[in-house]
Amino acid sequence: QLVRALDESIVAQPHLASAIVMHHVDEIPADATHLLALREGRIESAGPISETLTDDLLSHVFDWPLRVERLSSGRFSARSR
Repeated sequence: QLVRALDESIVAQPHLASAIVMHHVDEIPADATHLLALREGRIESAGPISETLTDDLLSHVFDWPLRVERLSSGRFSARSR
């Protein structure tokens, strides 16, 4: 319900900036535009989500080999490689 509400809020008010903190890529709203990735309190990557949310980045941030996939719904999924 929370993720759906965030999705709806982004679509309804795209001019408003919002920052959402999460540890699971499957919770990222489908219409999120940018990503700021941290590891141990340091910025590892920042920019458009379509360019920054990669297998290599997520694997580095979580110190585990991961594969990121963008689903047809626009949402993301990550699995162990």
